[in-house]
Amino acid sequence: HNYYVRFRGRIRSGPDARWMPFEADQQSVADPPTRLFWIRATMMGMPIDGLHRLAAGHATMRIKPLGAFAIVDAAGAEMDQGETVTLFNDMCLLAPGTLVDPAIRWEPVDARTAKARFTHAAHTISATLFFDEDGLLKDFVSDDRFASADGKQYARWRWSTPITEYGTFGPYRLAARGAARSRPPGGEYLYAAIDILEV
Repeated sequence: HNYYVRFRGRIRSGPDARWMPFEADQQSVADPPTRLFWIRATMMGMPIDGLHRLAAGHATMRIKPLGAFAIVDAAGAEMDQGETVTLFNDMCLLAPGTLVDPAIRWEPVDARTAKARFTHAAHTISATLFFDEDGLLKDFVSDDRFASADGKQYARWRWSTPITEYGTFGPYRLAARGAARSRPPGGEYLYAAIDILEV
């Protein structure tokens, strides 16, 4: 029905940007689909807070240095669709019990690959899931997520979240370490490295 996740790692805004260490907390609800992701990062010694919110089919992203004015205040159709991809990614990595939802249409590709179409509110997104020889998800790839540095201009780039390590969280074996990769026209780059500390 719901789940809480605690993360830490490093993140950057572009292939040439400086890495920022971060910690994050996420609260998610399966029905109705809701995702609240609060990140605390440090950029050149300055604390930055960010909140990604998906509720009732609509998403917002607000980034504030020193907890003051927002330097990014994003909303709109691109945010809604992008966060729908992220929501489905979370379902695959952190809450696989939610994947029996009739809102998901599955299509087998081969013995270790499947395509999925997930519908939430006004958006239907697709992703390709790759599995290893043990049946564990090793990568999630979607072309339906938008990237934006300022919350005003958006680009639709391939997005993937390769998983490098699994761990035990209570009775469950879930992704414990992974990354987020973006593929702009200039070439793919790693923009986040993530450790999952608690689920």
